[in-house]
Amino acid sequence: MITWEQFQISLAPLVVLIPLLTAFILALMKKWPRVAHSIATAVSIVVEAMVILLFYTVREKGTLLYVFGQKGATDAIPANSIVPIRIMFEVDAMSAFMALTAATVTMAASIYSLSFIKKHTGVEKYSSVLMLMLAGMLGLVLTGDIFNLFVFFEILSIASCALVAFRTERWESGEAAFKYMVVSTIGGLFLLLAVGIYYIQYGVLNIAAIATYISITGATRLNLIALAILIGVFAMKAGGVPMHFWTPDAYAAAPAPITIMLKTASLTYLYALFRTTFTLYSISVDVRTVGWIIIIIGLLSMLIGVTMAIPQHDVKRLMAYHAISQTGYMMIGVGVGMATLGTAAINTYGLKAMEGGIFHIINNAMYKGLLFLTAGALFYATGTRDLNKMGGLARRMPVTTICFMIGALAIAGIPPFNGYASKLLIYESVYEFNPYLAIIAMLVSILTLASFVKVFHSAFLGPDLPEYRKVKEVPTSMKVGMGVLSGIIIAFGLVPHLVVKYIVEPAALALVNQGGYISTVLGTAPPQAHWAVSGGVTEGAFFGTLLTNSGAWNSLLWIIVMFVLFLVAKFIYSLGNPTYNKGTEQIKPFLSGWKESSKSASHVRASNLYWGFLNSLSGYYRPLRRGHTGIVNDYVGWFVLVVSLILILLTTLGIKGGVI
Repeated sequence: MITWEQFQISLAPLVVLIPLLTAFILALMKKWPRVAHSIATAVSIVVEAMVILLFYTVREKGTLLYVFGQKGATDAIPANSIVPIRIMFEVDAMSAFMALTAATVTMAASIYSLSFIKKHTGVEKYSSVLMLMLAGMLGLVLTGDIFNLFVFFEILSIASCALVAFRTERWESGEAAFKYMVVSTIGGLFLLLAVGIYYIQYGVLNIAAIATYISITGATRLNLIALAILIGVFAMKAGGVPMHFWTPDAYAAAPAPITIMLKTASLTYLYALFRTTFTLYSISVDVRTVGWIIIIIGLLSMLIGVTMAIPQHDVKRLMAYHAISQTGYMMIGVGVGMATLGTAAINTYGLKAMEGGIFHIINNAMYKGLLFLTAGALFYATGTRDLNKMGGLARRMPVTTICFMIGALAIAGIPPFNGYASKLLIYESVYEFNPYLAIIAMLVSILTLASFVKVFHSAFLGPDLPEYRKVKEVPTSMKVGMGVLSGIIIAFGLVPHLVVKYIVEPAALALVNQGGYISTVLGTAPPQAHWAVSGGVTEGAFFGTLLTNSGAWNSLLWIIVMFVLFLVAKFIYSLGNPTYNKGTEQIKPFLSGWKESSKSASHVRASNLYWGFLNSLSGYYRPLRRGHTGIVNDYVGWFVLVVSLILILLTTLGIKGGVI
């Protein structure tokens, strides 16, 4: 009889094995496609509950270890060996945090899909590969073995590619899937090369063991080659500029619930980037150089992502570029933490920056997921992704409109939504590291808001277009999927200090705690290993001030202030418009103030809304458009170039010790 403690330890493999086995079963249910997806949805809910329990267990007991094939599942090193030789899952607070993010998004995507995919055939295949994708994400963030990280990398890539190509009747799906397949294959081959480098040198594949050996040998030429490859591969799969070109195609072509899975998968690759750099190399290389490499990729992603989003009129391509841009915030936050590791600054602002970046990971998964689901709802109702052809949908799709507004305000960093809290942490901490980075981050938020104002104006406002007068709100399951993410966004925005204290801060400390990660497996850690430091965010006095000394904000007071300002504005408006009070004039906000019967109200196309701004920056956009060739050979070329540049920087600036 299994004990409760044994069940808790077994949670890590179970949350991977259950969707993995389900995937193989669902593939056989061709005659019962609806039942297949209902089973997939139920499994996603069960996995979500198990991941929540796993996260709670890690919080209470610390890092969990599960060793496959060992009589004692927590015995990392067999009796006849001096190194770990078996496959194992090592789950610390950072791993559990990422697992929670992946499971939550998958649950929302599964519920949303119940109605979304009714119009398609091959639903059982869709459900099967969806479960395979969930297993890949969870395995990638839970494994403590570098080779099995590669295995789950491949599982996730194959499943993602299949789902990008799901709409076989659309040529763009096949093209996007082919591009994704090529970059994933190249990334997988390079990752396997890095794994081979470690095994050739040290004869082990366990991440903790490799970190210990690297601390002894130092930054050898082979180790630096492996590090450059890891940064390049994981940054490319996360959609980091200038290796981002596959992202708009894949995100736009995939069905909306799969797009949010692709976005969450990119966050697991970002986790792999942070895990390998912090755990393997923070002893042996100049962490400031590695931190700045991550920061530069993040900075380019923020700027190019947001500026390329503004001219788009395909709503999903626009959101795809914003997904690239938002990844930059996470890279900058965690990059600052890496750059300050081992210095006094890690306690003053470095860890706070990491907490902002990590908080932004889960926030981004929620609000970008919601925005992609609203884009899917628009496509479901209208049959188009072209904002130039949309308009007046607010009155037809009120739930979708509200959900879009929640997501748009959150991604722009507007209170009282979750994006504001994580961005504020990033602004405050990054400003102490380099003020220019914080200023650029704020500018990107302004441009993000402008971009989503365009989407809202083009899709939801304007006159009632004749072709959409029969449009209705999307089915219930799609509304529930959007509602789950909307609720989390609002909840995280109202109590960000609690989210930081109980979810984010433990994850940041676990990422910094290189010594703790190694000692969990080996019993001891190298003397020079980094250990957990004090939290970067102190809760402070929450009630009574608008802004706390934790970098969080008092949501209750902010809501009161905003409500009072709204009442004042409403009162002033009523004084200046007596006819409105008497009911003799019906103002339609979605018509920009025009009467509904007025023929002067016209539909403003999305391409025209910021024409002047875009035209004035034509010199900036011209080379960017030329760079986005759509040719997969160029994608590979950019990847090889970036890896080469990273290697040059590491070999010239990033050596801390060892033999070159």
